[in-house]
Amino acid sequence: MTHLRALFALLALLIATPALGQSIVERLVTPGPLSSAHAKLEKSCNSCHVNFRKEAESSQCSDCHKAVASDKRAGVGFHGRNPAAKRNTCRTCHTEHKGRGFDIARFNAAKFNHDHTDYSLRGAHKQVDCSSCHSGSAAYRLAPTTCIGCHKSDDPHRGKLGTRCQDCHQVAEWSTIKSYDHAKTGYPLTGAHAKTTCMSCHEGQKWSGLPQTCNACHSSDDVHRGSRGTNCSSCHTTASWQQVTFDHDSTGFPLVGGHAQATCQSCHAANNSIKKPPRDCYSCHAEDDTHQGENGTQCQDCHVPRSWSRIVFDHDRLTDFPLRGAHQRTTCESCHVQPPKVAAPPTACIGCHADDDAHDGGNGRLLLANGNVD
Repeated sequence: MTHLRALFALLALLIATPALGQSIVERLVTPGPLSSAHAKLEKSCNSCHVNFRKEAESSQCSDCHKAVASDKRAGVGFHGRNPAAKRNTCRTCHTEHKGRGFDIARFNAAKFNHDHTDYSLRGAHKQVDCSSCHSGSAAYRLAPTTCIGCHKSDDPHRGKLGTRCQDCHQVAEWSTIKSYDHAKTGYPLTGAHAKTTCMSCHEGQKWSGLPQTCNACHSSDDVHRGSRGTNCSSCHTTASWQQVTFDHDSTGFPLVGGHAQATCQSCHAANNSIKKPPRDCYSCHAEDDTHQGENGTQCQDCHVPRSWSRIVFDHDRLTDFPLRGAHQRTTCESCHVQPPKVAAPPTACIGCHADDDAHDGGNGRLLLANGNVD
């Protein structure tokens, strides 16, 4: 009986695990040195192991690696998103007792699926090296996931537009700008403004307090050199600088016919040098007068703005010779060999048609006996 008690006491001594250090049995059965990361725990097996309870090891790991344990509970980070990490024990991937230089993480960058993290790689991020984001000795899980977290030094706006880079930029290409609703600023971009670059207006990274009047930006483009004031929008539109929308009726000289197709310079000359051009026909069209002034200067008595060659003279009302029959279809020059103010044509038939008289005057000179000139 005494021998049995001594044997049990010896066994208890061998398997007993003191508060500090390994038991004799543990020292005898240890499979090998720990990795350098866990070397300080080599004399305290119970930090990772529970006697005769292998299934309890993962809980021991969680007691030390609290951040990883928190990720698994919250379903975030690599250990919280990777199905294998959530399903298996820690030792499935992290093998120990292989020596000080052994890599217990066995991380394979080439095969690593970044979708099992809180930040999936998209666009240009797929081509960058891991060390671009995971530098130094900091844990990979601590790498920033915001644009500004990595690209602050690349920010050409120097923080003036805030930290939400993704509102304008995209991961496919940093220089490609998303469609931004400029109307939110109180200045909608219309016409040609919608196609211009941001820096055309925001030169020097100035993003607030910019002028919103046409002249403030386009004074150097003003072909009128200020002679028409600064309210450019009264004539021009953002669709095209050359597109003019001025209501000429407001001047008291409506543009009709051919005048509506003429350019502003046709009457106002280059740089708007003629601010108040004359309004009578002859002052502008003297060089176009085929009558060379012989019919006076009241061009509007015969011509209309719609077409210079269109004649509207009322021969019936304004002369003593109403046009009837074939006379209505003949040209003015057929009868008015000389300008009207020099000599009026004869009103008797024979005066114009003597050469056409097949009777050679044998029937007299009154050709309108039947009143028919057809």
